[in-house]
Amino acid sequence: MGGASPASPAPPAGGHYGDPNKGPCHPDEKAVQINGIAGKYCAPHCSTSAPCPPVPAGTTANAQCVVSDPTPPPSLCAVICVPSMEWLQVGSGGCMPGADCQAIQGTGVCTYADTNAKTFAFNLNLAPVEKVEM
Repeated sequence: MGGASPASPAPPAGGHYGDPNKGPCHPDEKAVQINGIAGKYCAPHCSTSAPCPPVPAGTTANAQCVVSDPTPPPSLCAVICVPSMEWLQVGSGGCMPGADCQAIQGTGVCTYADTNAKTFAFNLNLAPVEKVEM
């Protein structure tokens, strides 16, 4: 009898911005760690014509297209939070449940504890994205 090859793990059943430690990211996401902060998260792709998808229900932090992959302009989303504001409910700083708000550049980014240090680190670009008129 031939053995069947194991199936690949399915992407998370929930929305975007999941924990890559708990399974693969959605097909339109990339596992991301931001240079200068701990943790990682599944980052959806974005552009000036394709905004970030909504954050999971109950999350009070906001998604923004601010992560460069690897050079500007930004092409990946981050959930921007307020460090040390646990009163915002849900996770730390208004993050998704299980995520923490990591302080960087005067703001914060929601990330999950990193159990796999092999994630490539990306740069955060908090400058607003300019719209190109055609």
